[in-house]
Order: sequence, then structure tokens, then C-alpha cells
Amino acid sequence: MTVAGKTAPQSDTDSGPVALAPVYINARVLVIDNDAAICEILKYVLQNAGCQVTTNTNPLKAIEAYRKHADDFDLVLIDMLMPRMQRP
Repeated sequence: MTVAGKTAPQSDTDSGPVALAPVYINARVLVIDNDAAICEILKYVLQNAGCQVTTNTNPLKAIEAYRKHADDFDLVLIDMLMPRMQRP
């Protein structure tokens, strides 16, 4: 294996790539994106990693819901370029 230009020594038991164990994250995540497909993809990936996921495609309603229930979430993923959220 080569990392940063240096090659690691090979062993007699080296049989190729090492499979990594799945990562499970017990987190409550709020995903906010005006694109429903992005929300669904993130929901799928995060749920497979063990997260509880809430999605919202309306940024104004999502922010209002977050303000009321901020303690219900460990992480918020938000699209920074959404309609109705641009400053004048």
C-alpha cells in the first residue's frame, strides 16, 4: 500500500483490501434541503448508519420546527443555497 509517497511493507498474510466494519451512529439528525431527492438520499444513508432522521424541504418551516424542538436533534444538515432564504 502506498500512502503519501511511501510504500508500506508487505506481509505474507496480505491478501488485498481490508473490509471495514460498518459504522453505526446513534444520532438524531435534521436534514433541510429544498430538493426532496437529496433529502431522501441523505435519509437513506444516515438511517443505514443508525441515525434517526427527520427531513424537511421547506426551509422556513424547518427552521421554525428546529427552534421549537432544538433539543430533539444532535445534528442539522442544511443546504446553504435555498429559495426563500436568500438575503436581499
